[in-house]
Amino acid sequence: MEGGVIATATIFKLGKRTRIFIVVALLVALVVVLGVRISEYDLVGGCLSRITLNTYTHFTFNYTAALLYYSSLATPTGLEVVYPGSHTIYLADDQALDYYALLKIYNVTGNPEAISLARRIYSASLVYGGLFKYWNPVFEVVGSYPNTTQPMSGVDVTLGYIDGYTVRATVFSVNPAFNYSAYADQLAYRVLLYLHLGEYTQAEVVFGRLTKMWSGVGFADEAYSGVYQTYKLADYLVAWRALEMHRQTCSFAGSYLGVVKKAVSIISTLQAPSGGVWTGYESVNNSLVYGSGVSLTNGETTSLCILADSL
Repeated sequence: MEGGVIATATIFKLGKRTRIFIVVALLVALVVVLGVRISEYDLVGGCLSRITLNTYTHFTFNYTAALLYYSSLATPTGLEVVYPGSHTIYLADDQALDYYALLKIYNVTGNPEAISLARRIYSASLVYGGLFKYWNPVFEVVGSYPNTTQPMSGVDVTLGYIDGYTVRATVFSVNPAFNYSAYADQLAYRVLLYLHLGEYTQAEVVFGRLTKMWSGVGFADEAYSGVYQTYKLADYLVAWRALEMHRQTCSFAGSYLGVVKKAVSIISTLQAPSGGVWTGYESVNNSLVYGSGVSLTNGETTSLCILADSL
């Protein structure tokens, strides 16, 4: 106790500016000792800071290998096939997702091949009305929203043939009977739509419903039949990140951080040597099983994972 009194007395003998510096230094030291990082939270709203948010939603991913994967999907038409060796081109949703993923790869790696492939996709898509001609709910991930909140369902249609490739698209239209609540991906897109419309309470309700499908290792929705779909992990991360970035919903989002961390750790293991991402995985005896015996890789899943990564 006596030592503390002497130290305090000594401080007050110092100049005012020096005293202020010492007090600030002591406060910072106290914060560190308590394990509270000032940068972790927005001091006004209690939301995670951008730096911390990026840390939580960043996973291990080889962007250079991913670029090689997209190169393997490229065709003379400028558009990309579904998976290596395929002769099917999906205008929607593959081309838009691949385009934005390649832009991100370019931003991360600086490799001009990425921007070259992206430009080829964009130019080739103009012949068919552009990247968003055949609107798809997944486009909400890249900021393209519908003009209705009514449920929509899609059907696959063949649009034509070019250079030996079949050109297809999933065409969506309003379908009041479609139960989007049964599917994890559709719930994630609905969260994004409600946030876009400023309906924050609805966004939270839907996200809670989505999280109830979480089994501990994946999303067991109506489409689940033993193999978990990787892209739904990416969709969940995108929706959670959007909630966390809105002051009205960030406190709510914080309670789901455990699921987010698990989803990130799973995606971090699912990139194949080819650079693509396995579309599905199983959980056997508390271990993840994935690879060519379980699923394929494809551009759609790879692109969604890249877009979900906060890097």
